[in-house]
This record gives sequence, structure tokens and C-alpha cells, in this order.
Amino acid sequence: AIYCIFVFTPIDYLHSLLMYFITGCLGTTVTYHRYLSHKSYKTRPIFVKLGTLCATLGGIGSSIGWVSVHRQHHRFSDTEKDPHSPKFGFFRSFYGSVLAEPNVRYVTDLLQNKFQVKMHEYYWIVNIIFAILLLTLGGVHTWLVWHVFPSFILWTTMGVVNTASHMWGYRNYPNTREDSRNNWFAALVAWGEGWHNNHHGDAGNWSFQRRWWEFDISKQVIKLIKL
Repeated sequence: AIYCIFVFTPIDYLHSLLMYFITGCLGTTVTYHRYLSHKSYKTRPIFVKLGTLCATLGGIGSSIGWVSVHRQHHRFSDTEKDPHSPKFGFFRSFYGSVLAEPNVRYVTDLLQNKFQVKMHEYYWIVNIIFAILLLTLGGVHTWLVWHVFPSFILWTTMGVVNTASHMWGYRNYPNTREDSRNNWFAALVAWGEGWHNNHHGDAGNWSFQRRWWEFDISKQVIKLIKL
């Protein structure tokens, strides 16, 4: 990532941000989080499969692993069993999702889905094939622009949400049993995910927006694909 910061051109950054939209918004937020984790809306199977592929290419783990960790976060939020609560240190909150041990008891529904199981089994193969394709088409620089740096952005913004949105901000739902906050910066960089107290207050709602100025770009995407 440090190398990329020094050598990337403005066009490179734009391309990486485009890929981050594909992997972060369409993949992680719209599909992994709001659909697979919470079943908060209905859509056509083709959008679920495409969204799962997009998130997979973001380097954040398989749907089965990610959803398991996220559901543990909701069940044990801001307790010692929370995989990434900032109450137990910056490293745990920022990189806890990387180190957390997925538990199959939280993803029994996904384990019955053949497509999600296959994407889990072939997670590394899918990413290696994508890397080889990029290296073949444009060399190392193209791979960095479209695969490595967007993954770095995604991991970083996930860490921002896990950390900032449980430490700083305001609460529309003051009676939730954890320390979730609405953080405008986290919402800006993570496609609306920073309206975190809104989400914890009503986890089954596909929109994280409660006030007119709480812009949630992922909500706008879901409006286009939901049934």
C-alpha cells in the first residue's frame, strides 16, 4: 500500500476507488452485510451471486467466514466475545475480523447454500485466478491498481467502521445494549455503514438512514435491485 501511494497517478486512484465501490459497496455492504448477514431485503439470485463474487475479490474472506464473524459481533457486541470491539484495544477492533475464528453455528443457513459453500471452498483460487488475469493483461501495476490497493482500502474502511462507530458519534437509538454510534466520517468512506447505531437499533432494516441528511449510498443501490 505504501508503494502504491508513492507511484499511483490520479487515474490509478480513480480506478482503485471504482474497484472499491464494486468490492466494498456492491459486494461487502449490499451483499455480505445487508443481504446475507441480515436478510434485510429480497432480490434475484443473480444479484446475490454477483455481489458475493464482488466481495470475494475484495480480499475480505468468504461470505461464510465474514457473515459468521459479523453475526457474532451483533450477538456479543462490545463484550469480551465480540470479535472486534474497540473496548479491548485498537488492534482488536481494526483487525479483529482478520483474526477472528468463524463459528459454523452462526451460518447454518449459508452452509445449505451450494453456491456460498463453493465460493468458500474456492476463495483463494478465485482470487489467484483474478490476480493472474490482471498480471497477464497489464502486469504488476494493473494488479496493484485493481486488486491489491482496493483490498487495502476495503480492509481499512472496515476497520474505521468497527472502531470509530463504536467510540465517537451520536445515537438515534440510545437504548441499544452496546456502544454503537452514528459516525459521519465512517459513513462517508464506507458507503453508509457508519450510520452504525441506526443499524444496531434496527438490524433488519436494509436502509441505515433515519434522518434526511444521513446519506446512505448502499440504500440507493439496494432500491435498484430489491424485489
